[in-house]
Amino acid sequence: MPKEVTQRRDRRAAVTAGLRYAAAGLLAVCGIGVAAKRRRLYDGKCINRSVCKDCRMFQSCGLPLALSSKRASKEHGHG
Repeated sequence: MPKEVTQRRDRRAAVTAGLRYAAAGLLAVCGIGVAAKRRRLYDGKCINRSVCKDCRMFQSCGLPLALSSKRASKEHGHG
């Protein structure tokens, strides 16, 4: 094989491997972030900086601030 073809294959393989490892690293970082957020939730800590209204966990949340917010919402007829 000519040297140019071999160099292109090597370069292509290196770029492919680099992109694969970058994607795997990004996936690992995202997974660690999700796991940390879940752990905080199970430890009884707010995952949304105490902004209950916009939190996706609001309906199932049992933290005092969320319970108070739910109670206030029911009293005012919003829920």
